[in-house]
Amino acid sequence: MSNMEVNTLRNQKVIMLNVENNLSNSWNKVSKRIFDPAAGVLISILALPLMVVNAVWIRLDSKGSGLS
Repeated sequence: MSNMEVNTLRNQKVIMLNVENNLSNSWNKVSKRIFDPAAGVLISILALPLMVVNAVWIRLDSKGSGLS
């Protein structure tokens, strides 16, 4: 992360974080636009088995209708 700067104040327990926006470059905008949905889809696919296991576990553990 080359656009990040961390500073600390002397004799104090304060950390300042300065992050610069690097989306002014068109290539950065395009790469972010491609990365964000791709990462979202990948994370959703990876989380799907855990969500299915949780749904089955809740269904087996709960009494009554599954839709109420």
